[in-house]
Amino acid sequence: MANTPTGISDNEPLIARFRRELRNPSMMTIGLIIAAVLVIPLALLVPSWVSTTQGSFQSRAESEAFQNEFGLLSSSVLVPSLIVPWMLDQIEDLEAADSPAAWNLTSFTAGPCDSGNLAQLPEGVFADAIATSCTGLNQIQIDHSSECISIQLCNFSDGARDRLNGVRVELLTTFDGADFVIPYRPGEEPTGQ
Repeated sequence: MANTPTGISDNEPLIARFRRELRNPSMMTIGLIIAAVLVIPLALLVPSWVSTTQGSFQSRAESEAFQNEFGLLSSSVLVPSLIVPWMLDQIEDLEAADSPAAWNLTSFTAGPCDSGNLAQLPEGVFADAIATSCTGLNQIQIDHSSECISIQLCNFSDGARDRLNGVRVELLTTFDGADFVIPYRPGEEPTGQ
């Protein structure tokens, strides 16, 4: 029997070599066993990881394509769009005012309507509509404050209500074409509500 440099005989049967390695394993045998133990479960899990990852990337790509198709809101639309709901609420509060405190509760020369804040809005038709509405609401407050001197005498004329409604209509008309609502995707349409 000729021994090779590894100490394994050339004539030794394969099964005998395998038994000998299992009884007295070398570092290489231990490494191969650990690798086999790790590779088998990983081989079962990797396809699901890959398909999940591909699905995530595909979903993200579809979402980005959808946003690009319908356009992201530019800052010239987005920033003013955050002020408009507040202004509409203030118009409703003015219409429902039943005391001088309620009529003068909001200042249309401060807060979002402050000239410094208005100057920071991105230039465009939406910023102009907000500035015009702030000025209009402030003037309506001033012009019609005499109609609400006390709680007992707080009756606003139809002129005040018409002017408030005019400001509301101007805001809604300007922002109506801003496309703040992204259309439904195919298959997402609501079912009868």
